[in-house]
Parts: sequence; C-alpha cells; structure tokens
Amino acid sequence: MNKHFYLKLIYSKWTLVFTAVVIVLNLTAALFSGMNHAASASVISLANLFIVIYLTSNFMNVHILMSYNKSHEFFMALPVNKKDFIKTDYMFHLMMTLLSIVVIFTYSLTNGEFYNLFGMIMITGVNLLIASFYYMTFVQDGFKNINIKVIIYLVPMGFTFMFYFMPLINLDGAANDYSTIPFWNFILYTLPYIILALGIIAYIITYFTTQKQSVKNDLI
Repeated sequence: MNKHFYLKLIYSKWTLVFTAVVIVLNLTAALFSGMNHAASASVISLANLFIVIYLTSNFMNVHILMSYNKSHEFFMALPVNKKDFIKTDYMFHLMMTLLSIVVIFTYSLTNGEFYNLFGMIMITGVNLLIASFYYMTFVQDGFKNINIKVIIYLVPMGFTFMFYFMPLINLDGAANDYSTIPFWNFILYTLPYIILALGIIAYIITYFTTQKQSVKNDLI
C-alpha cells in the first residue's frame, strides 16, 4: 500500500508544488492588502480555480498516467492486495480533497467573502459523489476506457463551477439584495450541506462495497 501511495505522490509532484504555491499566494494576499487590486486579484482567482479543478480530478489523472506508461500492469503483477489498492486510492483522494478545501479556505481569506466557504462545501460534496461513482466503475473494469471516465468528472463538476460557484462570485459583486432571486436562501445556505451529506454517505458506502468487489474483479 505504501508503494502504491508513493507512486501516486510521484505522479502528482507538480500538482502538490503548484498547490503549495497557490496557498502561499493566498496567504500573502490576505496579509498584504496591496495585492488585492484588480490585476493581482484576477491572477489569484484563476490560479485558485485551476488548482482546485486539478486537485479534485487528480485521482483520475493519476490513473490516466499509469495507464499511458503501463505502470499499472507492472504494479498489479506484484503481490499486492487488491483491497489495499482500493484503500490507498481512497486515502489519496481524501488527501487531495482536503488540499482543495485548504486552497478554497485560504482563498476566502484574501477577500473575506463568506460565499467561498459555501462554494467549498458544495464542491467537496460533488467531488465525493463523483469519486463514489467513479470507483464503482473502476472496481468493475479497472483501467479500461479510463479516458472516457473523465466525463464522469467533467460534467457534474463543470456544472457546479458554472452554475453555482461562479454565479456566487458574480452575484456578490453585482448586488446585495438576494431576496429577489427565487430559492436563493435554499441554494446558498442549505443545498451545499445536502450535497455534502449525500457525498459523505455515498463515499462511505462505496468504500466498503468496492473493497468487497475488488477481490472479485481484475483491476488491470
């Protein structure tokens, strides 16, 4: 399991480096208000958007890289427990999810806007739901058609960014009266917690089901 986790870290080294850079950039911008002018704020926003997208999809990206150079075939040929393989995948995904939470939280410190935290909750919940569905398919056919499975991420997460997170930013800058927007209070204050709860439940259930199924299916 440790070797599998270490392999994932190697594939993700640049993601981790850029994540550290973005976090430092966020904290610096929060400490020094002079960095909050329009030009620097745009750069910081784009950097955060990019790294959050990459962190939440990195578990699939690692699988794609493993399939490209066939390293998964060599690794699975070793005497490795398939249940440990899936367990390590979940641990790695949780680590990347926590890093995305840290990124969004530090970004919220740069402008002091609370809506980023609700966006963080929503993105985390959607991410857990996506991972749950992805691992259900992954344990069945492993690394086959791995590129097609990226759609599992792109559609729901893209929808979340375009129709939830980005509108929060735009609406906050455009108006302060949200009462005129239908169901705004539910969408902002309640929906993220519902999605997060569903994500956690699905993630826990699929962890145990994939553990059982992993011994019955060939992951290669």
